[in-house]
Amino acid sequence: MATDEGDDRFDRLDAALEAALTPFREQSGPIVLLFSGGIDSALLAHALSDTGRLRLWTIGLVGSPEEGVARSAARALGLSWAFGAIDRGSVARAVERWAPAGSGLRGPSRSVAVALALAIQSAPAGPIVTGQGADELFLGYAHFRGIDAEAAADRSRSDLDRLDREDGPWLERIAGELGRSVGAPFTHPAVRAAVERWSIAERMPGLLTKPLLREWARRRGVPEPILGQPKRAIQFGTGVDRLLRGLDRNTPELP
Repeated sequence: MATDEGDDRFDRLDAALEAALTPFREQSGPIVLLFSGGIDSALLAHALSDTGRLRLWTIGLVGSPEEGVARSAARALGLSWAFGAIDRGSVARAVERWAPAGSGLRGPSRSVAVALALAIQSAPAGPIVTGQGADELFLGYAHFRGIDAEAAADRSRSDLDRLDREDGPWLERIAGELGRSVGAPFTHPAVRAAVERWSIAERMPGLLTKPLLREWARRRGVPEPILGQPKRAIQFGTGVDRLLRGLDRNTPELP
């Protein structure tokens, strides 16, 4: 990736990201980033850190992997960070409240959506930024491992289509119901176009997922401890998936 063409494409990524972040920069008041401590949210945190208005927000079970990774990454970035604890009851209430809106969501999409809904519901005041779209563009999901580039391209297109048709609109409905504004810079058309200048083969996972995103973050100055940090998906790292599976087995009594 250290070719002149590669450098030019990184410049295009930088310009596209800035275009995606401009609406947040132009607003006054705090900016809230749903922060997992992984490479997606860390790149966004680093990019918005110069505003002086950024708040990092993480949810999860107390003692969950998400809590520890996010705390460590926030410290490495030198940014303030806050944590919202969840439990079986809060997940059950989220399912009860938003199940009709998310009735078409299945499997991982459902648990991711519940985790994001809980994060949005409890986040501090301000427009909310999420890392949605990074896994679809930079091939971060587990299903990209062990397949060839052609199959990965098909999977990426399918993932992006699902994000556009199901996951994204569901999250927008939840945010609207809660009176919150949510944006996902990685889904911005300019960012998509800039990423797609890189071939699928250049985006394929290696020892770590999303090698292109990690190299881009390195060039932008994201701290090294974050760059090599493997991290579980939000639904697993927060404990939401485990709680949902337990609720599916046993109908909860809501307090």
